[in-house]
Amino acid sequence: MTKIYMLNTEPLNEPGLFSSKLKSLSVFRQEKAMSFRNKNDRVLSLGAGLLIEHGLKRLGLNEKDMRYGMSEYGKPYFMDYPEIKFSVSHCRDMAVCAFSELSVGCDAEIVRIPDFNVAEKFFSEAEKEYVFDHSDETERARAFFKIWTLKESFVKAVGCGLSMPFKEFSVEPDKLSLTCRHKTKKYYFKEYDFGGYITACCCEEPKFPEAPQFVSV
Repeated sequence: MTKIYMLNTEPLNEPGLFSSKLKSLSVFRQEKAMSFRNKNDRVLSLGAGLLIEHGLKRLGLNEKDMRYGMSEYGKPYFMDYPEIKFSVSHCRDMAVCAFSELSVGCDAEIVRIPDFNVAEKFFSEAEKEYVFDHSDETERARAFFKIWTLKESFVKAVGCGLSMPFKEFSVEPDKLSLTCRHKTKKYYFKEYDFGGYITACCCEEPKFPEAPQFVSV
């Protein structure tokens, strides 16, 4: 079963805690976090690293010992443990990490009023219909981010990143069992909607937890 972990990153804004937690991670994750100029982006990146550490500990491993590699499209992986797949995402003050034995991708977004022109540009006709069928702007925004997070999680799972145009595939959020095919592989989806956030996970395996596991700093 896919494992999904979430962490509220707000406590990491405290300088002492940020520094101590940063030092507990690998040099790769430290440099990743500190590569951001914006303080909040650093905090979010650290939060993602802590979730990677949490997931690895559940597998009897230490994040600090990991050697990271990068795929052609920039997806990180563990060089010595290629059988362990993971994906991270973060938004505002929430970090998310998914672990699986098969290809996995996750995405998290805070629900807000978006630029709906993005839907016109990147969504399929069916997806646009799903979004714009909602007359209430708040519900339309929620529909937009349901589509967006599902599509983001899919391209992350496939590992193609932005090289795969969003209009090349379509998702249907209200399906009880949402699936999508890419080449010879079949992908499954799960979406979580709570606390003002929408989080989507896509994986080659169909088993997802009913709710993410929340991790404390």
